[in-house]
Amino acid sequence: MQHEISHLYYAPDHPEPQPPAPCCAMSYHYHDNWWYIWEDGRFWFLGDISVRCAFTHYSWCAGCNQTVLLNSGIYPFVVQTLDVSPVLGGTINPAPGHYTYKYGLSVSVTAVPSYGFYFLYLTLNSTVYYQNQIAITMNADHSLNAYFATPALKTKTDGYFYIPNIPLTLLKIEMVFDNSNIVGDQTGGTSPYTMIPVPQYPDGYVNNKDALRVGSCFGATEGTLQWNYMADVNADKCINSKDSVLIGANFGKSGTYTTDLRDVTVLFNTGQEIAPDSNGYVTIPQDATSFTIKRNGNPIGATILFL
Repeated sequence: MQHEISHLYYAPDHPEPQPPAPCCAMSYHYHDNWWYIWEDGRFWFLGDISVRCAFTHYSWCAGCNQTVLLNSGIYPFVVQTLDVSPVLGGTINPAPGHYTYKYGLSVSVTAVPSYGFYFLYLTLNSTVYYQNQIAITMNADHSLNAYFATPALKTKTDGYFYIPNIPLTLLKIEMVFDNSNIVGDQTGGTSPYTMIPVPQYPDGYVNNKDALRVGSCFGATEGTLQWNYMADVNADKCINSKDSVLIGANFGKSGTYTTDLRDVTVLFNTGQEIAPDSNGYVTIPQDATSFTIKRNGNPIGATILFL
């Protein structure tokens, strides 16, 4: 076997014509297929038997020897595939597409939300990761997805919402009001849904946290740099004195919410009235631009997450 391998690289038992003897014998013989065959770890004289490069170490020059040692333990050359799905609301690296990697290689993945969105989670095959940066070991074929969403939008007791001017397919009713004292409660809490973190989330109190949230976005309109959906208490795509007045009217008050969505429906401006599924999700109809949340046919305040 050493003799046959010497056809690939110069070795003492198979010298080439002088002068000069080429380092790699294949550069003399022009065996174009040898390199591919060696890369794949297969040799014609062994049939379909794979030969790990660790077994092919012989007596070639320092440069060739370095190549062999660098790849020692990798051959036979096995590749695994990574399929990255298209994403809405952000970017993912590697970009969406089909990739092949050497077996065992570690691939770094980073998901970054676009403006107006935030990161939800990654799925690798059937496993969910809540970190936006992971490393994938290519020891099998993998499929990768990244999911992003907008912050929640919470308005008044009239239940009126507009649909943000970004690509969306779903809304999720997080919770509905138990009373009217919490109009203006826009931040300070933590989402009870661990799978869907929300940067700004109501806490049941109308206080300085809410006033500061609106103040930090004052004057912003949808799509501008300081825009924040959760600061738009009076749902009109503009954060202004109307939002501040609503917070001031209830300042110091508190109230409660409920996640009981029985008898709750979503009436879209396109005419469809849809009940949420058991997890609170509703598919947004095509061409819909606004909707009203109702319970038993009556408008009710709510917190909505868009996806």
